[in-house]
Amino acid sequence: MLSRYRGALAIALLLALAAATPVHAQPVGEKLVIDTPDPQFELSATVGIAWLEQFDVRGGGPDPARRDDLSWEAKDIPPWLSLSPRFGVLTGTPTQAGRFTFKIAAEDLSPGTGWIKSDETEYTLVVNGASAPQPLTLSTTVLEDAIELEPYCFQLVASGGTPPYDFSLSYFDPPEPTGLSIGADGRISGTPAAGTMTFFGPYVITVQIMDNSGAGLVTSIDLWIEPAGSGSGSHCAGGGGGSGGGGSGGGGSPTGISIATASLLPAYSGELYSQPLEVLGGTAPFDWSVSGAPGGINVRYDPFASAWLLKGTANTSRDRNYDITLTVTDAEGSSASARLTLELFASESAAIGSSGSGSESGWTGGLVDGAPGGGCSITMNSPLSNRRLQWIGIMFIAFVAMMTARIHKKETT
Repeated sequence: MLSRYRGALAIALLLALAAATPVHAQPVGEKLVIDTPDPQFELSATVGIAWLEQFDVRGGGPDPARRDDLSWEAKDIPPWLSLSPRFGVLTGTPTQAGRFTFKIAAEDLSPGTGWIKSDETEYTLVVNGASAPQPLTLSTTVLEDAIELEPYCFQLVASGGTPPYDFSLSYFDPPEPTGLSIGADGRISGTPAAGTMTFFGPYVITVQIMDNSGAGLVTSIDLWIEPAGSGSGSHCAGGGGGSGGGGSGGGGSPTGISIATASLLPAYSGELYSQPLEVLGGTAPFDWSVSGAPGGINVRYDPFASAWLLKGTANTSRDRNYDITLTVTDAEGSSASARLTLELFASESAAIGSSGSGSESGWTGGLVDGAPGGGCSITMNSPLSNRRLQWIGIMFIAFVAMMTARIHKKETT
């Protein structure tokens, strides 16, 4: 009976083997869609600023990761834009403001059929106008003091407007000090002549600045000239970049560097003085300098505190105020200056009596002989210097002595 169905069994076996053999069908991909950036949102750019946008798709051929099979095309783009047909990168620098609508098309060049192999999407690019320049200003607010018969130079710094800048100045009230001049780059230089020191106030300098667009500014700044032989001598502060608006100079810079220290602690003759110096903005590391400080006090870097200090020991036989100028320069060459007053007192007690700065003073009162434990003393430090507080302290000591005596008397009786 088996032989009877042998043919049918053979045919069934062949059909089973055919069904089990895999068939290598033509691969099928997914629909190609441009989805990056999202076309629902507008693109934005600014006149005069380079712009770039990368386009991408989802879907495509059997291997969506193979972007080499894509071809890109841009339609109706502005003349200042260009598209990379291989990578789908749109680049350019806008030359005019407005709204621009264009289309980006992508095509999948990979082999095979059975899916949508191209897509075209519309985008809107909004180009904003160029940002208006900041107002033209003189960034320098304080000039380094000059000294008679000693070389002097200082760089004025402007900001805002349209660089480069052109500087000029005139002096008034009192008349122009002989020996100083200013260049078109904003650098004041020269050697003040004898007799030009300031007695009753600084030289008020009128500075005129013109930028590259023709905008102008007229402002004033003070210059003090010290008598010959005073201080440690003038030096060139700042340097370069005055006409370009990006260099250093006194009083600040376009990068925003400024001195945060607004006041100085008083100094006492013969005692070590230390005042931390603080800066805002700028680029580290910083370098500090000082002029007009009393002998023995200078700027120093403390590696343990990682800070700059106004430090040293000065000696004086009388109280005196020093108008000093601090200058800080950062790693970019931008600098700022500040004019502060340093009070130097002949003694600590003089500082308390005249300045009311809150420094402590000491006095000693003794208990009467015969008090418990024999003679002893109480030392009290008063943070104030008025006599009323001292009298309160004396009365308190007398009260303690009286109560101690009474207690001692009761114990003996």
